[in-house]
Amino acid sequence: MAYAFGYSLSPKTERLLTLLLSYRGMTARQLADIFYKTHQISLSQEKSIYNDLAKLKKQGLVKSMRLQQSVSKGSLYYLTPSGYDFTKDLLNVHQGQKATGWMPPDYGVYDVADLSYELYLPPLKQTAHHLMLIDFFIELHASSDELWEVLPHRHNLYAARKYKTEKGEQQYRPDAEILINGELFTVEIDRATESHEQLLQKFRTYKNYLDSHANDSSKDQLAGILFVVESRRRDQGIRRRWHNILSAFFKVLFAYSNKVNLILTTMDQVSDTLHFEQQRTSYKTQIEKLLGDYLPDNQEAYMLSPQSFNDALIACVPISHSKYRLLFCEVAHEFESAIYIKYIQFQKNQLPTYKTKSPLPNRDNLKYVDHLNVIFYAQYKPVIMDSFINYKINPQFEDLLSLLSRNLNFHSFNPVLNMPVNY
Repeated sequence: MAYAFGYSLSPKTERLLTLLLSYRGMTARQLADIFYKTHQISLSQEKSIYNDLAKLKKQGLVKSMRLQQSVSKGSLYYLTPSGYDFTKDLLNVHQGQKATGWMPPDYGVYDVADLSYELYLPPLKQTAHHLMLIDFFIELHASSDELWEVLPHRHNLYAARKYKTEKGEQQYRPDAEILINGELFTVEIDRATESHEQLLQKFRTYKNYLDSHANDSSKDQLAGILFVVESRRRDQGIRRRWHNILSAFFKVLFAYSNKVNLILTTMDQVSDTLHFEQQRTSYKTQIEKLLGDYLPDNQEAYMLSPQSFNDALIACVPISHSKYRLLFCEVAHEFESAIYIKYIQFQKNQLPTYKTKSPLPNRDNLKYVDHLNVIFYAQYKPVIMDSFINYKINPQFEDLLSLLSRNLNFHSFNPVLNMPVNY
């Protein structure tokens, strides 16, 4: 047991203080999950965290607030003013220090700013939302083996950004930001409490920020927006919620939807979703091989060169001596916006070229007959909305969308999921 600045602390309790500073506050169980980097916490481990918190409370470094039963069991623990100042000293945070706030620490060095105590405090009137955000961060730690690392992440105190508009200085503030393969994704914790109009306003804030940085070529360009909903939502209207969020996104951010991918996942599938996004490019390279399993034995697919890196893959399949079919091929999450935009680009840019003349060399006699859409997935079959008519989205978009859902097939990278089900 070491005595630092008059306090009796162990390396473990110092680590707990650091976690409470870094994540602003959490329950004892959440502290145990993130400390041990697993959801498989033993009773002795959980009791050990409770005992350590009791010692820190007795020394005036930590305080707690009893949570309503509808929010969570137990209490929310966070640093006292003395505990906050002490932990900043422990991390050698100098007065006025600025920081980016990215976690996990780089070789043990925490990137922490000298913020006021009032700013540090967790949102005590929005504890359910805050604790769900902490659950998301815990998923990042618990999934480090599957994702090969704890993905870089930071909460909204550091993710908030100011920008200038004609109406003056504005601020956009996602709940968190993460980096996947070096690309920036914002995180929005969604408890299904926001109305359609509130969702529209959220995306307007994104649009205003993106408009103000339209000519910015920095590495901080936004690649995606990840909505995370409660796990129980899967059995309680997840498709309806996704329809609502996706339509609001297209209404406001359609101009940016070829660059920014909207993704939705449940909390219990965060690891799978992030792993798929990490491996998206790798999955895409497997499509040509998988087409051999997808097509009948007497058909062969010829992959056409994409016009740009972000284009979907297009295959040409001769189906007779005089006819050919085109296959629109893409990989997709269970819930994402990019698949719709890729299909629109295919309809507008690639299909008109490929349907007027055979794309295969020395096969000019072949005539276009039709096209099929084949979406490849890892584990969760993509959900494709067949109409947005109730949300009054662009009619042209509505027409193209109906073509996507009408000529649609799915094929998994997992051969077990492609096997017919017999009842």
